[in-house]
Amino acid sequence: MNERLSSQRFLALPFGLWAVLFIVLPLFFVLWNGLKDVDGGFTLVHLQTVLQAGNYRG
Repeated sequence: MNERLSSQRFLALPFGLWAVLFIVLPLFFVLWNGLKDVDGGFTLVHLQTVLQAGNYRG
């Protein structure tokens, strides 16, 4: 049983690294760049534009 737990932990490490590299980091970059203006400053204008009621009409 102890060997099984050891192998599960060993296999969890590559998956954890893969998840951070290909899921968490790209999501962070998309969110971070989505909240910046042209000059690189932080802004919520883009989020406000997306959440306006007119954007939900089909």
